[in-house]
Parts: sequence; structure tokens; C-alpha cells
Amino acid sequence: MTDLTETKMPEEENGTHYKKRILTLIFAEIGILFCAGAAIAVIKAYFRGVWQSNPLIGIGILIALIAAIAGLGYLAYKVIVDHRNQTGPLSKKERLNRNILIGCGVLGTIVGFAMANLGSDAGYIFSDAKIPTIVALGLAAIFGIFLPIISLIWHRNIDEQEAHAYKEGAFYALCFYAIAAPVWWILWRGGLVPEPNGVIIYYLTLFIVGLVWVKKKYY
Repeated sequence: MTDLTETKMPEEENGTHYKKRILTLIFAEIGILFCAGAAIAVIKAYFRGVWQSNPLIGIGILIALIAAIAGLGYLAYKVIVDHRNQTGPLSKKERLNRNILIGCGVLGTIVGFAMANLGSDAGYIFSDAKIPTIVALGLAAIFGIFLPIISLIWHRNIDEQEAHAYKEGAFYALCFYAIAAPVWWILWRGGLVPEPNGVIIYYLTLFIVGLVWVKKKYY
């Protein structure tokens, strides 16, 4: 007799495969961003003369990074194709949602590369070094104008499950911010911790939103 406790139901198998595809896509995206950043660093090092004594080493590293990007991109493509074969074509709203997320990812990558090429430590994620006025205006426009518009469009086109996951993530993130910011500020005034860093709190808040969103949407 078959042991029912060890037999996976079709719904459970589909859910497991879906989670694996999502995790694979996340891994591929992070890997592509890491390799792309490393490739930029290798190219910059070459023009600064680091590899002039033995350029083959730098070229070899660059080729390996490009190959890794291509491989991870192909992996992501195969996962997307497999998902489409399992679930059928995306609806109009799903395609719009996907394109918005991809567009934001591409925009974030471009901004990151631009900041990394400002020189000195101005592109460091927690840096407060001065940046050119035109760069400051461009970044302010992206975060203050473009991002709110895209967020509104995205929110109007997501399904109920994703909206619930997003709102719950925002709730937990707001709770974190409401607690962490004043606690850090008070402890700093008491001489117990370093001065509060708003950028660190900002990124931790966004990280919590994303973490809860992934947990509620895919698990």
C-alpha cells in the first residue's frame, strides 16, 4: 500500500517547482549584477594601468566574467521559458508587472554603475561624499519623480496576492523604522552607539519590505 504521507500531491509538486524557479531567478539576477560589477572594475583597472605588465590575466578574467554573465542569462531564460510552458502565456497585467520590475532592475543597475564611476568614494553605497550637481539632480528626479509614478502604475496592475504581500511587507518595514530610528538616535545621544546613519536605516527598511514580500508571495 502506498504511504500517503510520503506521496507528493500535484499541487505540492507544482508549488515546489515554482519556488525553485523563483530562487533560481533571484540567484541568476544577483550573479549577473555581481559579475557585471566585477567586469566594470576589471576594465577600469586596465585603463589605470594595473594589467599593463601582464594584460592576458585581465583579459582572461574579463572573458570569464562575460561567460558567466551569458551563462546566468541563459539560465534565467530557460527558467522563464519553463515557467511559461507550465502556466501558459502571461496576462496583460502580468506582462506589464514583469516589464516594470525588469525596467526598475535595469535602471538600478545603470545608476549603480554610474555612481561607481564617479571616482574616489563618492559611489560607495554609504558614502556622504560630494557628487556633481547634475548627477545629484538626476538621481533626485529618479527617486522623487520617476519612482513614485512607476510605483503607482505597478500597484494599480498587481493582483490581490501580490498587493497583500507588498502591504504586509510595508507594514513590518514601517514598524522596524518606527522602532529602530528613535532607539538608535536615543542611544547615540547617550553616548552608547555611533551617530545614526539614515542610509543604513533606509536600506534595512527596504530589505524588510522585500523579504516579507518574497515570503508572502512565494511561500
